[in-house]
Amino acid sequence: MESKDFESIMKEITRGLTGNFEQDISYLNEQMEKYKGHEYEKEILRACGRLIYEIMPEDKKKELEEMVSKDTAGFDAAMEEIQFNIHNKKYDKALKMMESMVEKYEKLNMYADDNVSEYYDFNELFEEVLYVQLHSPKKDVRRSQIEYTKIYYQYGSLLMDLQRYEDAARELEKAMRWNPSNARIAFEYAETFKARGMIEEYYTITKKIHKIIFHDSDLARYYRNLGYYYVEKQDLQTAVCCYIYSTIFEGSNIAQSELYYISTLDSSINMDPEVELLEDCFESNDIPSNADDDIIAMAYHLTKSCMENGNKSGAEYFISILLNFIETDEIRSMNEEINKM
Repeated sequence: MESKDFESIMKEITRGLTGNFEQDISYLNEQMEKYKGHEYEKEILRACGRLIYEIMPEDKKKELEEMVSKDTAGFDAAMEEIQFNIHNKKYDKALKMMESMVEKYEKLNMYADDNVSEYYDFNELFEEVLYVQLHSPKKDVRRSQIEYTKIYYQYGSLLMDLQRYEDAARELEKAMRWNPSNARIAFEYAETFKARGMIEEYYTITKKIHKIIFHDSDLARYYRNLGYYYVEKQDLQTAVCCYIYSTIFEGSNIAQSELYYISTLDSSINMDPEVELLEDCFESNDIPSNADDDIIAMAYHLTKSCMENGNKSGAEYFISILLNFIETDEIRSMNEEINKM
């Protein structure tokens, strides 16, 4: 069956709702029982669950939200304890807690993709917008209510601290599956290759990250990563250009330390390159000089759309992304207009 058959089933189920909560709960439970063993059993079960929440009286919704809030608070407390143990170098304790958490949520398996939906754990709105733009998903994109991204990112980072680099890469791949639009996770994944001396893989992954960068700090890290690569390749002039250019987007002691280190290696390197030299280095090595054009275009059009629809908070969010990378008279004027909304 195609997805339209699922849609027709749900339309039929929805038409049977009466507006009486008790009757509708009983009716939806009957429908879920009726479609057991159906090709779309899982999808129908989930959709009926969403309908139950939608028709639920406000007091019942509040009770449910309080239960979810308690579970979230417990999750946050556990993550904080793991991070506290890592900070205090109690790695064995942190690892036991982390492994227990991963096992618990993997057993739940609540948000596996089905025939009509795919589930992700994005940290912010633009990550979801970016995913849809880059991948044109055929299924409905839905948000997981479990923070799988945070779980696997923390687990991968802990394994990095323990120098278990292959294991770290495996867990970070899981984090990227749940959030394929987060540059920070992708950079940590790249670090697993750097730590193993796999410099070409590190470079290839770094280059691919550029298309999902929409924070200035991430773009700065992109150039620092390239700087490291070019030091390893003995192309010190390009490395200098990368490290210096990174400071336009974020001041960094790492960049300054690397620049000092390079200056001790070869006195003939131009440590204060002119714009022309920067442009030549970037052009000859196919290094972009800003965020991806599509990222900037998306942020621009979404800002304009929010402004036209009177959505001030949305306009503020999207123009903040835009201002990371460009500040023309038009963008400044748009920002002033948003502030007056």
